[in-house]
Amino acid sequence: MVRFDDLTYVYPGKTNGLKNINLNIEKGSFVFICGSTSEYKTTFLNLIYGELLPTSGKLQILDYTLPDDRKKLFQIRAKVGYAFHPLSFFEELTVRENLLIPLYIRNKRDLSKSIDDYIHDMTELNPLSLVKTLSSSEKQKLNLLRAFIIEPLIVLADEPFKYLHKEDTEKWIRFFQNKANSGVTVISTAISHNIPEKFGIKFYTIKNGRLLEENEKQPQSF
Repeated sequence: MVRFDDLTYVYPGKTNGLKNINLNIEKGSFVFICGSTSEYKTTFLNLIYGELLPTSGKLQILDYTLPDDRKKLFQIRAKVGYAFHPLSFFEELTVRENLLIPLYIRNKRDLSKSIDDYIHDMTELNPLSLVKTLSSSEKQKLNLLRAFIIEPLIVLADEPFKYLHKEDTEKWIRFFQNKANSGVTVISTAISHNIPEKFGIKFYTIKNGRLLEENEKQPQSF
């Protein structure tokens, strides 16, 4: 589903970045990429989303290979949901309208019929509330819901529990696990390995731009 083949990414004019990444994430996996704030976790996700292209090596996403298929990024992104930071919404629009936009862009208007139930079940937000009135925690829930609303094959979640309380975090962990069990590949980042360890979820650690072995921690705390 997602495979890094000897992939290196270095930002223009710099020498630091991801180095010689080899990793195969199978369909229906739920994995964490852990590391400190300077360890290119978001870069890792942005490569999968096609925001960045490998400096060298290959990245296979579904049936596409980057950088070879860089002209097909729209097809890739149509199948990938991304809950990213900083949180970005149309603040003057409602919760419902912010979720309808990605559906309309991807020509999935049929999914809008049950959108209010989806909002209530996962966020308990009022669909008619203006986004500008929401708290950081509420916006984070909306951010996560937006990533899944398009019924993607892959979901990327950048520190998805950053603003959530313990109970909400556990609820979304279960949601992620259920989606993975249904065949969706979920790739999340985290500063600490505490959450994946607590819930028995596979994790990988980035240290100095390199990927450690599965479930291997950094030698020092984050």
